[in-house]
Amino acid sequence: MQFVLGDAYRLPVSSRRFDGAFAGFWFSHVPIASVGEFLHGLHRALVPGSKVVLLDNRFVESSSTAISERDADGNSYQLRKLADGSTHRVLKNFPSKRELHQAVHGVAKEVRHHEWQYFWALEYVVGEP
Repeated sequence: MQFVLGDAYRLPVSSRRFDGAFAGFWFSHVPIASVGEFLHGLHRALVPGSKVVLLDNRFVESSSTAISERDADGNSYQLRKLADGSTHRVLKNFPSKRELHQAVHGVAKEVRHHEWQYFWALEYVVGEP
């Protein structure tokens, strides 16, 4: 097994590609306009037939931090207060099942979407380019 540290938008591509990928609690922080770029780079680093699992939060009205604003691109933001008292504006999108399926359409096969009370997961196999 090999782990590699890299920029999520510029994953290292070499002759030795990976056979699987997991992104936990990351996808919701990708700007909507950059989803295609992120997934394209991820898929380029994988061999056909690789398994991908994306896991993230669902928005739950009584549990999630409120959405403080939305921008012109449709991204949503939360204001999060840290223990030191500082407040930070955090990009936090909550994609629908349809949006997730559209994001991997044409690249993924054997797509399975799972939803629980607080989380969602999308698992799929990367097809031939």
